Amino acid sequence: MTEYLSYQFQDTESFANAFDELPLWSASFGLLLLKHLDLKPSQTVVDVGSGTGFPLLELAGRLGKSCKLYGVDPWSNANKRARQKIQQYGLTNVEILECSAAAIPLESQSVDLITSNLGINNFDEPEKVFQE
Repeated sequence: MTEYLSYQFQDTESFANAFDELPLWSASFGLLLLKHLDLKPSQTVVDVGSGTGFPLLELAGRLGKSCKLYGVDPWSNANKRARQKIQQYGLTNVEILECSAAAIPLESQSVDLITSNLGINNFDEPEKVFQE
C-alpha cells in the first residue's frame, strides 16, 4: 500500500476540510451513481456515509424542494461541514443524521431511494447497514 492510501482517519475539523476536496478517482464513481438513479419528485432519499455532502447536496439540487433528503454519517466534523453547506446553499429539505447507518432513526418503509458513494464500507458493521 502506498503512503498516500495508508492515512489514519481522524475526526478533526482540519481532516474533514482536507477530505472535502473531491479526488478525481472518486468523482467518476459519483457521476456514475448520479447517472443511474431514478430521480422523481416527492421522494424521500437517504445518503449513507454522506460525509461532507457529496452526493447528498448534489441530489438535493437535482431533486428540488418537493423531496426530503437525509445524510447519515457518524463523522462529527464532516457533518459539521455538510451542515455549513446546507445553510450556505439555503437548503431547507436536507437533514444530517449523526448516527450509524446500522440504526437509522427513520420509520420503516419511509424511504424511496438509498444512495451511498463509497460510504458503506466505512461503517463498523456493513452487514447491519445493508439489513437496515
